[in-house]
Amino acid sequence: MGVKKGDKLYLVKYALTAGIEQVVAAENQNEESGYIYLKGRSFYSFLLGRDVFTDLPSAIAAAETMREKKIKSIEKQIAKLRKLDFCKALA
Repeated sequence: MGVKKGDKLYLVKYALTAGIEQVVAAENQNEESGYIYLKGRSFYSFLLGRDVFTDLPSAIAAAETMREKKIKSIEKQIAKLRKLDFCKALA
């Protein structure tokens, strides 16, 4: 999939904190590795199909998946906290 300079992309890497961002591809793309460089984000490369997407529906689906994984992770943490028994720890 050839991403060219100036193509509109959707960044989802930070979707849980900053939302889905519409970004623009920079000129030096690494087609072989699949990494994309974005305008205004020096020294950072993003993986096409994981961090950035070419269409909004795919970006939304990826963000939803990220959100569900985070919710499951937090639910596990809550379950561990609920199981803590401080009285047993002192005995």
